[in-house]
Amino acid sequence: MEQVLSNKNDKSSNGNGVLVQCIQVTYKKTPVYSLRQYFRQFGAFRNFETAYDLNPQQLEPIKRLLITYVEQEAARRVLQNESHFVENEIVNVKSTNSRQELVKENVCETERENLEIAHTREKAFNILQLPEFCIHAILERMAPGDQIRFVQSHRSFQTIFETFSRRKYKKFIWNKTQSMTMGEIRDFLSIAGKYMVELNGEIRNRYYDDVMNLLIVYCPNFEKVTLSDIYINPDSFRNFLRGLPNLRELNLTYYQLDERAFAALRDAKKLRVLKLSNMFHIRGKHLQTLTQLEHLSLHHCWLVRSKHLIKLCEALVNLRTLDIRGIHYASPCFFQVIDTHCKRLEVLKMCAPEFNYDRVALLPRLKHLEIKYPTPVDRLTIISHLAQHKADQLEVLKIYTRKCLTDKDVTSLSELRELRELSIAFNRDTVTNGALAKLCKLKQLEELTIAACDEVTDDGLLKLVKNCEKLSTLNIQYCNRITNDFVTDVASLARHRYRKLTIYTFGTAVDKKKLIQLPKYKEAAERFGLNIEFEFSKTGLSDYEYVFTLFENELLERRLIARGL
Repeated sequence: MEQVLSNKNDKSSNGNGVLVQCIQVTYKKTPVYSLRQYFRQFGAFRNFETAYDLNPQQLEPIKRLLITYVEQEAARRVLQNESHFVENEIVNVKSTNSRQELVKENVCETERENLEIAHTREKAFNILQLPEFCIHAILERMAPGDQIRFVQSHRSFQTIFETFSRRKYKKFIWNKTQSMTMGEIRDFLSIAGKYMVELNGEIRNRYYDDVMNLLIVYCPNFEKVTLSDIYINPDSFRNFLRGLPNLRELNLTYYQLDERAFAALRDAKKLRVLKLSNMFHIRGKHLQTLTQLEHLSLHHCWLVRSKHLIKLCEALVNLRTLDIRGIHYASPCFFQVIDTHCKRLEVLKMCAPEFNYDRVALLPRLKHLEIKYPTPVDRLTIISHLAQHKADQLEVLKIYTRKCLTDKDVTSLSELRELRELSIAFNRDTVTNGALAKLCKLKQLEELTIAACDEVTDDGLLKLVKNCEKLSTLNIQYCNRITNDFVTDVASLARHRYRKLTIYTFGTAVDKKKLIQLPKYKEAAERFGLNIEFEFSKTGLSDYEYVFTLFENELLERRLIARGL
């Protein structure tokens, strides 16, 4: 008797005080898959079915699910809260006895809703009476400027906005403040600033010194800062850096700063990543004091001198990543000592100099190597040295050049047994079916870029896919001998593969209109993770600038010749 009485006011019991196992879920846009994953954490399902849409003529019809749990305790845990937050949407739950009860309720649901709408129109609407999750939903659809103006309309909203900011603004894009006044920016940062740990964007406000001061005062917890394309007062920048004790990563692009401004980073003991790109005043002299760095990028900081690079590598004993692409003044002296000073270096991105740099292959921990060739070359000696010294260690190799690989180089590549990513695009004379047969030895290969290698055919590529079972990304753009037959054969293999496969086919003979009508392709795309990208993509091609320009000129010449012009 006590049990029945105690359950009468329990959300997990029916009107008779009996515990139920069925719950009804009301939602609008949340995917059924996400709902299944969310409600499964409360307990095992006996039944899970989509019930029906209420008022399907509406722009956003209300949908329902009926979930029956194996245990009553699972339903009780769900019903402790009437509302749940799934995929940025509020979903409501309530107890129900059976599907029959749900069907009966559906008969008069439309009439009931119409009566409720008419009744609410008679009453004056008061936004202050809305529950907190509704205010969160309103704020979610507003820009930061509109949010702060809305919050300033009533003091009760400020506490709600504080809770909202704790979740929403851990990562903040500064460009969203362009329409805000300085007063609104100050009020916004005073509430949300202390929760921000990552800042991205461009500070284009004409009062940039005042903006930096506001960031110093209200945003002390930044761990990652990425800013670009601005001239800023060095003193303001130094003060900004000094006010970030938790800074771990700093990324700057197109900043007109003297490197002495980075002296303030000496006290940033947690700083591990510094990426500077297209900063033409950087020479490298003062960066060697940042001994805490593990990842350093000087991409297109072309005034950096070799003597400073040597001192940098000697001082930064924990350096694991170094990007020196676009540095034109690296001398033979630097490459003669790189394996001595960079004993922990795992990732190296560089532009190939005109002199010998084969000692790169002697780096003790090298796993990732990218080499960009600013001008065409006749021969690559680095590949054979990598096969000799790093066959069981190198995981990523990207060579950005054109028509320079030889059959011997391909044989050396096939000996890099741990290779996971390989980019050798625009080598049409060497990368043929025979070359792909050699690359079938790379059992760990996950990503391959062979764009514009138009000697490759369906059979050669299919053999590679069969042998490299871990392959997940294949860029074959402009391989014009690849047809729909290759894709359909891969679709047949998809059911037996354990990984999803994305293939970039722009510029090939793959016909999208015909392919999407094939049942075999549809099944592989929907069930087995086969993804064919038909539009042009820069994936794997972003560092082939001059190569791609030459290739496009070749394509234009071929078209003109074909037309007899």
